[in-house]
Amino acid sequence: MQPLNFSLIFTGTVNPNGGDEEATGIAMQRGELYANLEQIVCDITGQGLVTGDTPATLEDHSHRVRITEGRFDMMAMPIISIAHLDHPTAQAVSEKPDACTWAIVANYGEGMFIRFLEQEGLEAELPQCAADIRQWLKRQGLDGWVRLDRDWDAVDGLKTYEW
Repeated sequence: MQPLNFSLIFTGTVNPNGGDEEATGIAMQRGELYANLEQIVCDITGQGLVTGDTPATLEDHSHRVRITEGRFDMMAMPIISIAHLDHPTAQAVSEKPDACTWAIVANYGEGMFIRFLEQEGLEAELPQCAADIRQWLKRQGLDGWVRLDRDWDAVDGLKTYEW
């Protein structure tokens, strides 16, 4: 049986004094919030809450607690090998990302970010390698950006191409 990979994204906003301006002296501090969130992760992983009452074992995990000021959101996306694109397609979207009619493309030194467009009729324009990645994303329940990186591992079940 294939291992199940997961992500848990938990975001929120804490009002340090609960809206009571007179409680400022006992308001939650940044370090206290950090410690509370770290403890939550320890409780989840240490008490078997990920695997529940199954024979499954948590083989690997990592986490990162971030606390920021100001209102903004974090973004997560899958990262896969750029070898899932054939050379002509990778070269075309690398050299002229704005000319790509089937996706939004943002290049960086080791690869690219791609977000497939969802417009009727685009399937005919999609190179097969891109269509395969798009289908893989849908099977994973993902519909946003994907990062393709030259140093990342290939995904099982998704064709790779020699360059």
